[in-house]
Amino acid sequence: MVVQAPFGDLAAANAAAAAWCAEVNGVTHSEICAVPAERLVIERELPAPLPSLRASIGKVVTRKVDRLSCVRFGSARYSVPVRLIGSQVQLRTDDGRLFAVVAATGEVVA
Repeated sequence: MVVQAPFGDLAAANAAAAAWCAEVNGVTHSEICAVPAERLVIERELPAPLPSLRASIGKVVTRKVDRLSCVRFGSARYSVPVRLIGSQVQLRTDDGRLFAVVAATGEVVA
């Protein structure tokens, strides 16, 4: 293994790198105008799992009908009656078919 100057071994290089990271992450960054170490504490709580775009058998999801009278399921858009624009529908799969059900009434509409 080759270790480049000014470090005599890997442990010394790792220790220097850790000290450098602590130094630069403890002062205000010019781009984000915040201290990265402090920002990380706040932002660690924010991420959430991304929703899956894959259709799942037997899964029920709720979608709002968009202004084109469509709902999205998986990576596709499906049409529903125009009268449902702005309302919530539940989408469920059953035996390879997708059903759109009005959430408020339970009426199958597509």
